[in-house]
Amino acid sequence: MPNRKEMQSLADRMQNNMADFLGYTFTSTTTGVNSQPAIFTNFIQSQYYWTSTTDAAAVASAWTVFSCDFGVYDTAKASTGYTLAVR
Repeated sequence: MPNRKEMQSLADRMQNNMADFLGYTFTSTTTGVNSQPAIFTNFIQSQYYWTSTTDAAAVASAWTVFSCDFGVYDTAKASTGYTLAVR
């Protein structure tokens, strides 16, 4: 599971809708710029994604990243949510 900084690094804040960006296939019309497939083809919009980072101020909570705004929120570890595998 990515830590808090790794998960935030996936966001491209220049995009208007970051949730769509991760599931978006980029098609280039510019010479010299390659088209690229979607980063995550099964990315769920409007959901919290867990990180492996515990909230130091509340150890019963961990940091999550919301897929629509890529804001970081502390969420109780007893809650359910999504995660992305990393290696």
